[in-house]
Amino acid sequence: MVNIKKGSPLIGVEGEMDCIYLQMHNVPAIRTGKFLSKEMIRIITGYTDNFVYSMDGDVPFVNSNPKKTKDSIKSQKKYLSKFMNVGLIELPGEKDPNDLSSKEVEKYYGKYINEKYFK
Repeated sequence: MVNIKKGSPLIGVEGEMDCIYLQMHNVPAIRTGKFLSKEMIRIITGYTDNFVYSMDGDVPFVNSNPKKTKDSIKSQKKYLSKFMNVGLIELPGEKDPNDLSSKEVEKYYGKYINEKYFK
């Protein structure tokens, strides 16, 4: 794994392969799974002030079940925004980050691609 410098923005992705693939393209990605635990939020907020969700295309950004509104990325983004700057990258269709071509990685993650984020 690549060591990412403290203070760099972090891109939260669902799976290990997504994380490895994006790091191969110099994107400061970490694996978070679909939802962040309180412990992960504590660690992330102690590491950076900028976090960006980039989930697989099949992850619900808005939950259609009104009784489970917390079970969506947008609601997690709203909660996490209390502690830090939070962004959201929605990929097209049902694509995962590791399905993207190098050109698509640059399109969606271009402003985060930078070797200065790595030790």
